[in-house]
Order: sequence, then structure tokens, then C-alpha cells
Amino acid sequence: MDKITETIKSLVSEMHLAIPYSRSDLVAQCYEWGRVLSVDYQAEAILVHA
Repeated sequence: MDKITETIKSLVSEMHLAIPYSRSDLVAQCYEWGRVLSVDYQAEAILVHA
């Protein structure tokens, strides 16, 4: 099990995303499938650090 966990962790990386408000559903998916570190709602887009 430890080997599986380590393999999965090695495939995961941090991302900085600019998500348009028209696709705000993607923010929910970030919370569902990843680990959201911060969210900043700007005038032009939602900035997500995950």
C-alpha cells in the first residue's frame, strides 16, 4: 500500500489556475478531486492554487 501511495503522490503536482466564471463548476471539481490551497475571486477569473 505504501508503494501505491508514493506512486500517486509522485504524479500529483501543485497548479495555479485561472478559471473563467462561466466554468465555475471546475472549482467544485478541484475541491472534489484535489486539495485546494487557496481561491481568489478576481474581476476576470477565479484564481485557484491547488
